Amino acid sequence: MTYFDESQQIYFLGFMLRLSRALETPTHFDVELLDGSGEQLLYWEELEMPAGEQYSSGFAFLDWLEFRPGVHTLVVRVDGEEVGRYEHDLTEVRGLPIPDVEATLSNRQLVVGLSEAAHGFVDFSRLETVDSVYSGDLAGRDEIAFDYAEGDLEPGAEYGVWIVLHHDPFTLDGHLTTRFVIAWVDVEIRQVPDVYVSYSYAGEYEYLGDFYPAGTVHALAFLPLGAPSPDEGSAEVDFDVFVGGDPVSTTVFPWEEGDRIVFALASDVGLQPGDFVDAVARIAGESFAAERFVLESEIEPLDSVTMTEVTYDSGTLTLSWAPVEGATVYAVAISDEAMLFRPLIVRTTETTITFTSEDPVAIPGKLLYQVTPFDKDPFASASQAIRAGYWVDGEAEQE
Repeated sequence: MTYFDESQQIYFLGFMLRLSRALETPTHFDVELLDGSGEQLLYWEELEMPAGEQYSSGFAFLDWLEFRPGVHTLVVRVDGEEVGRYEHDLTEVRGLPIPDVEATLSNRQLVVGLSEAAHGFVDFSRLETVDSVYSGDLAGRDEIAFDYAEGDLEPGAEYGVWIVLHHDPFTLDGHLTTRFVIAWVDVEIRQVPDVYVSYSYAGEYEYLGDFYPAGTVHALAFLPLGAPSPDEGSAEVDFDVFVGGDPVSTTVFPWEEGDRIVFALASDVGLQPGDFVDAVARIAGESFAAERFVLESEIEPLDSVTMTEVTYDSGTLTLSWAPVEGATVYAVAISDEAMLFRPLIVRTTETTITFTSEDPVAIPGKLLYQVTPFDKDPFASASQAIRAGYWVDGEAEQE
């Protein structure tokens, strides 16, 4: 169920009433809201609290009222006797409309920004359920940041922000707690990619009589919620990569809708200690620069992978290989296209992996595979030098 279909500027009051003990019989209570002059702004009559209950809460939309800065008083009476009173000093609080709100998400933080500084409480919630995800106090600032962890937000879901004018924390030692809220605003999350460079060294190798330095530069960009829909024209991505200030050619592996990572690969780049790499990702017309990567010292390659078993039957491909000393992760690429173009890449800490027809590769059919060992994950979110073993590749066709 969606409670709000579009952005709204709502001024409303929420309250929680706590009695000193649970009720023995059903009880009715009244709630009155007064402005600074004592004029009644709102009156709830004959609200029921069932027997056995000790708490009651409620809210009322006040958008038909003109917002009046000043002291607002909430009074609660049970059977005509006053049992709770709380004052909200809204003298310094702005009314409607609220500032414009935007949300920017990186791989580390969600930042809720306002077009001007404000006092109040921010509650970032999912639109469909109004479940709170993050909350915090603006305290006169124009933005507030929340630590983001993968899984906090759901790709494709819609979110919004409650802006709370003034609130008394819902503590158990108070008889009456209230919140004045001025708005619910739908917010579109703008994703900012995390861009960085990693360099892996696998030792020299010979190809057609020539020796090549098997150093590989990865320029990577991550989106925390995955790539936008390609039909929005915003999934286009390209990289400019420079080694020692000179441009190098790269092969870009673009993301598809829902993917979280896109990367450019510049192979056969032999860096020396002190050499540096710069990279810029250009995504949907915006540029995002990686922090400069500097190779601090020489790195030694790992041993190469030795395949121990390749089994491809009944629509299942299983690859197994011997452990490589020093390796903590293996990157397995698989593709049904020549030269492993547009591969499916899976990172694993195991020495065996299985692909089925449920994976996005053409099974059954002729497949190319490649397994590369690394001492550190080359797709981790940090610039780093990595020891790699020269990969092993091959092809498999279902028996």
